[in-house]
Amino acid sequence: MSPTTHINHTTLRLIGGAVIAASLALLAGCELTTARARVAVVANRSDETVEEPATTVPPTTEVPATDIPAVTLPLPATTVPAPVVPAAPAVPAGAVDLGNGVFVVPSGAWTVTLDGDVVRLTDGVLDVSAQVLQRTPGEHPKVIMDEYVAGFEPNLEAVSFTPATLRWSADAPRPVVQYGTYYTTFFSGADDGRGLAGGLSTYARGDGLTLLFDIWGPGDTTGILPDDIFNSLLDSFLAAPEVATPVALVPVEDFRVASINDPATVSGLVGFTPAPGFTVLVANDGSALVSSGKTDFAAFRLTGVTDSADALRRGQAVVLETHPDATFVGEVNYGADEAAVVRHGIAWNGTFNGLAWGGGIDVFFDPSTGSAYLVYVGWEWGAGETPPEQAATDFMFTSFQDSFTNVV
Repeated sequence: MSPTTHINHTTLRLIGGAVIAASLALLAGCELTTARARVAVVANRSDETVEEPATTVPPTTEVPATDIPAVTLPLPATTVPAPVVPAAPAVPAGAVDLGNGVFVVPSGAWTVTLDGDVVRLTDGVLDVSAQVLQRTPGEHPKVIMDEYVAGFEPNLEAVSFTPATLRWSADAPRPVVQYGTYYTTFFSGADDGRGLAGGLSTYARGDGLTLLFDIWGPGDTTGILPDDIFNSLLDSFLAAPEVATPVALVPVEDFRVASINDPATVSGLVGFTPAPGFTVLVANDGSALVSSGKTDFAAFRLTGVTDSADALRRGQAVVLETHPDATFVGEVNYGADEAAVVRHGIAWNGTFNGLAWGGGIDVFFDPSTGSAYLVYVGWEWGAGETPPEQAATDFMFTSFQDSFTNVV
């Protein structure tokens, strides 16, 4: 087996780029939950019955004994043939060779260049980098993803990563698994605090050959690598010659990549990345609070909630703990998302220590679990009525919202 190869960081991209004095007694029901586990459901067929056909046994007839020679029958073969892996195709004309028999064929407005062993693709708006590496067979996907993130994250103001999950797997033409995370970079010059948005994936084969794939672009832009280009890359990766004795690929639980911007954890993998200038004051079982001194941002887990309106009322009670004169206005029920989680929010105005304060609360209620997350934002109004750190709070709100699918 060849030694494990490492990420070429020399070619990675560079991108230029108070306090809530409330008691948390209302949130005594908060509790820590573990990461969502993936459960394979197997159909139970034990209740099926088969009716035996009726048979009539004829009367016994005595047959005279005869000398019958013993006959030895050959046993059937029990060896299961190995999966048939097609021969690796030759690198076609016009393709860019990534090594190890892997290549990508550009098309349309996408240009492709090779920088060392990293291929770069762009259409002028979206950018892609891909690299093929020989890693230790069966390596945990977090290892290579951590290495990659460590190569570009220090050049950014802050980066928020979603929990990494198993996105795809296949058995043919050979076993392969894909794990991925989405990320958002912070940019103080953007109204919503979002600089770039991207998706990082690692595709690992049983023999350790690994494809590291990253696609990114402006935070307000969506898009994908065209199918014909991506398929040429993935298909050649799957068909590339074996580089080591393969091992079984065992699924791993959802995880977070290592980051220099540790998230303020609320519960399990759920939490948010603090924006620059915000200090983590609380991060414990069921609650997280950060503050810049003039703006507070917090998230809590609520249990035993009957509906989103109940969750919102509990959120209002949290506001009244620190701002007893607060008034509420502009209630909005955003309805349910694709995971049936209901979002409900309202704005508020009040005072704190004689100063005008304002803010908003949002709740995310999951009818299937009776649990909810509460997001609190509050700031000192000062001379104007514009939130002083809107980009930062929007970035943290997006970071939190992207950290969960269901409220567990």
